[in-house]
Amino acid sequence: MAQAVEDGADILEFEGGLDLPPLDGPVDVVTVLAGDEDFTLAAATVAAMSGARALRASDVRQTRKVVEMVASVLGTRPPARALRALA
Repeated sequence: MAQAVEDGADILEFEGGLDLPPLDGPVDVVTVLAGDEDFTLAAATVAAMSGARALRASDVRQTRKVVEMVASVLGTRPPARALRALA
């Protein structure tokens, strides 16, 4: 983690827990070029769904929302808001 900070990585911190798989095996690194925000957030979603333990992002706030949404979908954290679309 210290090396990532030294290299200028954006660090994503939040309270609460995510039940992610343990980091026991090899680590795959995927680089997504900055510029296309939708593509970057889609890649972050796939990475989080695949069990990524760390993400580097240019838009940290939106990436955090993506990670929290994935955790809610996977059932490892409650939804931020529970809305019912019943009129």
